[in-house]
Amino acid sequence: AHCAAVVTGGTGAIGGAIINGLAAKGARHLVTTVRPGAAGAARASAFARAFRARWPSSRLDLITADLSSPSDLDSLCGALNRLPVRVLVNNAAAAPRDRRQAADGVEMQVTPDRIPSQDQHGTYRRGHVVLTVHGCRAQLAVNVLAYAKLMDCLRGILAVHRPSRIVNVGSDMMEGLDP
Repeated sequence: AHCAAVVTGGTGAIGGAIINGLAAKGARHLVTTVRPGAAGAARASAFARAFRARWPSSRLDLITADLSSPSDLDSLCGALNRLPVRVLVNNAAAAPRDRRQAADGVEMQVTPDRIPSQDQHGTYRRGHVVLTVHGCRAQLAVNVLAYAKLMDCLRGILAVHRPSRIVNVGSDMMEGLDP
C-alpha cells in the first residue's frame, strides 16, 4: 500500500494545485477535507471527477469535516490515524469576505470596519480602517487551532512512516488593515 498525503482544503485553488502537484510527483494516495453542505459537496465532486480523469493511477479520498468543529476534528483524526500518512499539508482556511455568522451565532471573521476613529488630539477621522473583533472563533479555529490539532494527532503516524513532512500554508491576507 502506498503512503497517504493529506491536504486540508484540497478542493480550493491552492489546495487543488497542491494535490495535483503531489500526484504529478508520484503520490498515489491523496486525502483531502471537504466542507459540509451542498456547496462543499458539489465542489468536491467536480474536483474529484477532474482529478480522477487526470490521474487515474492515483487514489483520492474525500472526507467531509468542519475544521472549526472540535468533534469533526476528532472524527477526522480518528479516520486519518487509520491510514499510512507520510505527508500532512495544512492548507484549509476560513476567510469570509463578508460578515457571516456560524450556526451558533459566532462571527466567522475578524472584520475590518470603516468607522470613525479618534486620533491623539481627540479628532475623529471618517473612513479610517479599524480592526475590530466580533468573536472570531471559527476563523481562529480553522486557521490556527485545526493546524495544531492535526499536527498533534498525526505525530505518531508520521513518525512511523518516515521520511515524513508537515507543511503549514499561511496567508498575509490581513496585511494592511492596521491603521
